[in-house]
Amino acid sequence: MGIYGNNLNNTESVNENKVTDAIGSKIKNTKELKDQWKAVADKFVKHKWIYRYINDKQKEQLEKHYAVLCDEKTSYSKYKRSFNAIAKFMGLQNDNIILETITFEKDKEDKDQWKVSVRYSKGRVKVNIPDGVRLIHVSPADNIKELNPSFRSKLTGRFLYPSKRCFFTVAKQIKPKQAALEKTKTTRYTPSSEIKTAYIDPTYSDFGSGSVYIETDSPIPVENFDTFLQKLFGKLESKFGGNKKEEGEE
Repeated sequence: MGIYGNNLNNTESVNENKVTDAIGSKIKNTKELKDQWKAVADKFVKHKWIYRYINDKQKEQLEKHYAVLCDEKTSYSKYKRSFNAIAKFMGLQNDNIILETITFEKDKEDKDQWKVSVRYSKGRVKVNIPDGVRLIHVSPADNIKELNPSFRSKLTGRFLYPSKRCFFTVAKQIKPKQAALEKTKTTRYTPSSEIKTAYIDPTYSDFGSGSVYIETDSPIPVENFDTFLQKLFGKLESKFGGNKKEEGEE
């Protein structure tokens, strides 16, 4: 008789090894993603302010463009023209930035002069999403079947994007404050089909935030993340020989 006795179920031993291997693979793949992230950490500019002094005519034109960006009924094509105009005026590339805040004010020293201030983040880096690492989207809605891409946040005049996109976090839930969802009941979703690449969100480009976006003109089908986990665990239990109750067994 061995030290553990002779009652060890060999099938259970093999299944435990398979589960351990699966967990080890997940850890390895997450580390792979983290290494990708670290390799491009210096390619981002985060929350930087830039200023331009402007005259009354320039202020009038820029405010018209800003009004277009804030108008909830603005079409994407019209929005994009105004986005490009403001980016060009500020000397910024129009394809790799997020305009976080735009303000107009009198110069504190020269009261006859206006100043436009823009806070922005910059960077466009794609990462590969390893097998087994899921993307998560958090929403106050509890019955979403697909995510519609957006070219700006729900905060009027804040976080303006150069293209349509859907935001996710990598294998974790976004912080409520980051998504303006404090004190709000939320539901987690994950894409119905596994997504293999995504862009790092330049406004939250540290790996700890895990924020990414998918650039798309079409809706992304999603499913409830908790339901997805239940189905996944059911498949793993079946694959790894989980215990099954016989009829009448409690």
